[in-house]
Amino acid sequence: MDVSFTFTFTNVEPAALQAVMTKVRELNELAHLGGTSEPPSPPAEPSPTSSPASNELPVELTEGQARLLVEGCSGKTLAVLRALLDGRDIPFKLASLTSETGFELGWVWGGLTKRTRNILKDPGVRLIIWHNHFDNLGKWVDADGALAGATVDALRKALGITVA
Repeated sequence: MDVSFTFTFTNVEPAALQAVMTKVRELNELAHLGGTSEPPSPPAEPSPTSSPASNELPVELTEGQARLLVEGCSGKTLAVLRALLDGRDIPFKLASLTSETGFELGWVWGGLTKRTRNILKDPGVRLIIWHNHFDNLGKWVDADGALAGATVDALRKALGITVA
């Protein structure tokens, strides 16, 4: 029995999306138990999701707000921010940042988002806008994270990062 699904995700954090896609793969495997023994298809090229809606823009933090954001962050969170802001192109590739830092980063984005929303007293604000990439089978493969230019500058100043 062939079953096909189409999913549209908006405003979903990469960690949550990855969990959903893992569950979908598990259900797909269960549905195909006892099926043909054909070899799996080769991995497909990633296809980026559509651009975020025009109202989905990352917040522009001031220098003062950026200082508040980094104050009290854990050492791991600061290490991730430093790796992200130390000359890396923005938007950044989540997979390369994860590989470089050696950390599972889902907890970082959740914490930074919560801190940003508390500082600005705005429950809907987004520090990072994610552009997720899926292969042709719907498997999540990577994401680009975009921050506002003013936020990048403010965070670099708050962390004492100078980029040539």
